[in-house]
Order: sequence, then structure tokens, then C-alpha cells
Amino acid sequence: MRLDATLTPYLVGMLGGNFTQYRLNDIVNLKGKNTLLMYKLIQSHYMGNKMAFELESEDLLDYFNKPDMKWNAFNQKIITPTIKKINDVTIIHVDYEFITRGRKITKVRFTVGPFQIHR
Repeated sequence: MRLDATLTPYLVGMLGGNFTQYRLNDIVNLKGKNTLLMYKLIQSHYMGNKMAFELESEDLLDYFNKPDMKWNAFNQKIITPTIKKINDVTIIHVDYEFITRGRKITKVRFTVGPFQIHR
């Protein structure tokens, strides 16, 4: 297959836009709708180096289409297993912590970086 020279500037120029690229090996190894959604959410914020970002707890519930789910159940069924799977099979490593106001969880802080082998 060959790329037509007249199309090359347009196709290559598209890559400079607001697009998120995923590693094929990562996507293929991620099973389950929620794991893929979490991976896409993290990748949309991740810029390649170690970084942190925060998301409102209600926004997370809405993103996963679980607006009425209790936070404890959401953590056990969505956050914990999807982050574990992402850490196990992709080239990124994700940590997270809850930010509270009083006893209520208001935000989640994700820290994302490249996977590193600890010796």
C-alpha cells in the first residue's frame, strides 16, 4: 500500500490536532468496557511524563454512566479493578487517591507515569 503524495500533508497535518493516540498493544490487551473507558480517560489527560490531574467525583460517575451508584461500590467495581488492569497490561502506571471535604469524596487525583520495573 502506498500513500498518495497529494494526501500526505493533509493526513500528517491531522495528527497535530486535538487527537488522543492509543498504543494498539495496550488497547488489545484491555478487556471490558469500563477498563477501556478508564484507559481512554487517563490517556486524554496524560502527556507522556509523570503527571497528576484531578477529576470531580460526580464527573467520574457520569463518565461511566453510573450517576446513582454509591461511591464505595463505584470504587470497588470500577476504579480499583480498572486501574489494576491498566497497570498490569499497559506501558503506563496509574496511582490514585481520593480528595475529601469532610467525609465526602469530592475528587480523585490520578498520578500517571511510564511503567518502570522496580529492582
